[in-house]
Amino acid sequence: MNYVFKINPARSKIFSLSLTSVKMNLAVDFTNKADIDLIVSGYNLNLLLNGHGVSNIVSSDTQLVKANSISPFNIGIEFNPTQVFANNKAQLLRLGNDLLTNKNNIVFTLTGTVSGAALGITDKNIPVSMNFTLADLTA
Repeated sequence: MNYVFKINPARSKIFSLSLTSVKMNLAVDFTNKADIDLIVSGYNLNLLLNGHGVSNIVSSDTQLVKANSISPFNIGIEFNPTQVFANNKAQLLRLGNDLLTNKNNIVFTLTGTVSGAALGITDKNIPVSMNFTLADLTA
């Protein structure tokens, strides 16, 4: 695979973290292993928290990713866990407990696609799939 996406915990920031508000900036390193530049024209990503959909992130920002290099991407995330788990109070209580006792049990999954073009050829299906825990972001 010519493209690799990886969370960069050192650059990621958590602004608020509670049962009523999660606001964070995910720093993602996008590695282009190809011998040609890629012009990213946007992305469509889904964020899951412990398997539950919490946010759809769509961007049409353009960014150049040079050949054989790493480019940083910043993805803003904001959601309300109480609304996400409104029909599952047990899951919400478990989440509250894990916030206090075991951040490894809070698992995020980021999936979707990145749109881009190289040499004038558009590839709208560059897959993105990453798993990371809250502990990864707070280490």
